Amino acid sequence: MLKYCLILLIAIIPASAQTPEDIPEGVMIWTDGFYHDRQSVVTIWGHTTHMEPVTVLVLNPAGNIAAVDQTEAENGAFSVDLHISGPYWRHDGVYTVTARAGTDTTPYAIHIGIGEIDCNGTYLDAGNDGAYCIQTENVTELYLDKHNSTMEIRGGGQVVVSIPRDILDSKDEDKDRPFVVYQQDVVLTHQEMSNDTTRVIQFEHPGGTVTVLGTHVIPEFGAAMLVMAACGVAVVSYRYMSRHKILSSYDSCHV
Repeated sequence: MLKYCLILLIAIIPASAQTPEDIPEGVMIWTDGFYHDRQSVVTIWGHTTHMEPVTVLVLNPAGNIAAVDQTEAENGAFSVDLHISGPYWRHDGVYTVTARAGTDTTPYAIHIGIGEIDCNGTYLDAGNDGAYCIQTENVTELYLDKHNSTMEIRGGGQVVVSIPRDILDSKDEDKDRPFVVYQQDVVLTHQEMSNDTTRVIQFEHPGGTVTVLGTHVIPEFGAAMLVMAACGVAVVSYRYMSRHKILSSYDSCHV
């Protein structure tokens, strides 16, 4: 059975060093990626629509405060550098970074991985529902957009992504229908294999961001719990890959 890790956080947004196109009311923060080694300085960028100072709070995997900082925004933009040092940064794992402007705004949080992270694949950023460890090949970043039932994939070369059905699926009533894999307005040829619990896709990744479009995603969860588990769609031309070619390295997908 495919193993994946679920971490439920308060709120998570896509990691990017550039300002997102859609700025919501309140506070939004992001960074330049999920993984950070202990020799790096983690920069948190943000945007706020409020005039109050922004407080940035970091909790380590044990739930203790690793860092706290306060900054002023200029034209709505702000940034904070996190220096990974001190006794409260000694834990390897997932840290929660939360930002809040004043006392009347809703906090926004992202997660970052520090040190050695026990994930043999790639972490999927699943918004309010946390981060999942997904089995992949040649993938650097994954992001799930629940509103549009899509998964964004960054990587290069021959990419393989093993997608649990309870995270993202593509159905026509009770029957499987193929995912749509595309970059901007170009549909990419891909191959699929599936069983009762998993959809495996393979395609040649051209670089940048590739989007996988399905029909439904994981249901809403409460935002207070931290849980770790074991680690309109268009019809496009596709062909199934052989079981040996796709799943030879994914024995855990067999049922």
